[in-house]
Amino acid sequence: MRIIETVWIPLSDGCRLAARLWLPDESSPVPAILEYLPYRRRDRHRGDDAVLHPGLAGCGYAALRVDMRGAGDSDGLMNDEYTPQEWRDACEVIAWIAAQDWCSGSVGLIGISWSGFNALQIAALRPPALKAIVTACSTDDRYADDMHYMGGALLKDNLQYGATLFTWTPTPPDPAIVGDRWKAMWLARLNAMDLPPAARWMQHPQRDDYFDGPPAATALQLLGRAEVRLELCADNPLAMLAVRLNAVAPDGTAIRVSYGLLNLAARNGFDRAEPLVPGHYYQINVLLKAAAFVLPSGYRLRVALSTCYWPLAAPLPVRPVLTVQRGSVILPLRDPDAEVCPPPALGDPWSSPPVPARVLVAPARGRQRVIRDMDDGETTLRWCIILAQLNWRRPDCALRRWAARSIASMLTTPPAPVPKPGAAPAFIAATGRPGWRFTACLPLTPAAGGWRLESILDAWDGEEPCFSRRWRLDFPFFSPSGDEPA
Repeated sequence: MRIIETVWIPLSDGCRLAARLWLPDESSPVPAILEYLPYRRRDRHRGDDAVLHPGLAGCGYAALRVDMRGAGDSDGLMNDEYTPQEWRDACEVIAWIAAQDWCSGSVGLIGISWSGFNALQIAALRPPALKAIVTACSTDDRYADDMHYMGGALLKDNLQYGATLFTWTPTPPDPAIVGDRWKAMWLARLNAMDLPPAARWMQHPQRDDYFDGPPAATALQLLGRAEVRLELCADNPLAMLAVRLNAVAPDGTAIRVSYGLLNLAARNGFDRAEPLVPGHYYQINVLLKAAAFVLPSGYRLRVALSTCYWPLAAPLPVRPVLTVQRGSVILPLRDPDAEVCPPPALGDPWSSPPVPARVLVAPARGRQRVIRDMDDGETTLRWCIILAQLNWRRPDCALRRWAARSIASMLTTPPAPVPKPGAAPAFIAATGRPGWRFTACLPLTPAAGGWRLESILDAWDGEEPCFSRRWRLDFPFFSPSGDEPA
């Protein structure tokens, strides 16, 4: 193994970043692993580096520890974390590494805490040579899930880490590396500290564009169907995609504006079912349901993706993993200056009188109960819809009961969210008048290669059964157009 104490990486604006390099005993080019952070490679972080990076080189990788701009022995200035300058520099560093004769052209990023955060941020920029990241103790939501705020409450860690960074950032470089200019570099770093780090973060007690994308400066009027375009791949031939468009308030609460579902086997049209090729990337367009919504100023729009949206959509018998490479949203914006059509004159509202009846049980919807079994991961949703129980004044039309109830149960433990045997999603309806009644039950379960619908219809004349029929129908997930169920 070769260790090069100081390697200079030039940037396009003339700055140079200082790095330490570990090279394996290989004659051919190898992949490189980069750790990129401000924690001074020569002293403050030297102990950690001495354990990690030789291990990587011993496994056949080139390993680099790069001091960010304005830190350690690197040129330039730094007075905050996770800045666009930090990301731009990293992209240049990755390109420089990939171009070296000891590198195969493939670069990975590793990191914990600061270098874990910026690994996520840099990966989002998709530098061409970056092939993988390993990140720990990090998040993509710096406001809600970092060490500054939680639920809008200021954390003690904001002060602790702010004080720590306050003492690290303006430290001088090593004269043995940068020579006589060390004092000028140190003074420049001290003068660049225009605000204590803790104070900078306390200037943003709400989620704003410091922590997130910019909010809407003015209200947006949405009218129509939004479209979400994605480039993605799946690890399974069968997958569903659920997309939600949410409006996020300044306090973090969200309102669902619209949503859409797509069976990815129907990505090329609803007249066919084409299995996905695992690992192959597809262009996917999802049209959301039409909506009319005014996004207030200060709000943000957020797109949420998932492979399950139960109980709205039946859960698949597999748990696919989708990898999204890129995406965009096309919003149906209404011109706020468009002429407003006056409403038509419809006159006073009126309605025909209801049929005379005595209400025994009022109509009801939304009686729901969710039960979660913490042992096996089963989630059961029970809900009851009572359209009405009425007693008509005409004795020949006395409707005793018109009700529907549904019981759906799903296992959420690996390997997949599937209906639990014996507790399948079912829709049970019952109705009757004096002298007759019937019930229907429709449990749905995934079978081999498709859905199985087992239907039951029973009828009684008075107390005597007069009709009973059972069905067991299989519907394959991938069925040619026009095929009947088995």
